[in-house]
Amino acid sequence: MQQQSPFIRLSLEDSSGSAAGVNAWVRPDSTVAEAESGAATLTSVVGPLSDAVIISRHIVYRGAEDPRPAAPGLAPSSGAGVFVFTCEAPDSYAIVVVPGIRADLLGPAGPGAGILIDLAAPDVVAFADLLISGIYCNPFGVQLLTLDSAFYQWRP
Repeated sequence: MQQQSPFIRLSLEDSSGSAAGVNAWVRPDSTVAEAESGAATLTSVVGPLSDAVIISRHIVYRGAEDPRPAAPGLAPSSGAGVFVFTCEAPDSYAIVVVPGIRADLLGPAGPGAGILIDLAAPDVVAFADLLISGIYCNPFGVQLLTLDSAFYQWRP
């Protein structure tokens, strides 16, 4: 995998509720601790420059397969699979969207034909098992519990 330079993303919001961001690239040989320290420092110097409020900061690490593999199917990336997980806290959920969902994962018959994703398909089971048993949670930090449903959604 070819490592690309990570970057720090600060998200700011003004009094009207409009959001914008500041990106600052980090040298690729920087450690995670250096990037985290850089994010904190960047936050402390950007804040005084703006009337907007910094609402979040992220360190984004990107990589690309080298060489990049060819896509095996013809599914457009705008056709996405939406996976809805229940979480450990009552009435809490997580949504994970996978672009370019394979057409063979869609149910072929019944009321959800062509829309519902087959929850028993081996690749879907492997995906759900990883998210449930791993370090993954919803945006509020609540552990994922079960894959509740999954469906196809076209996103232009």
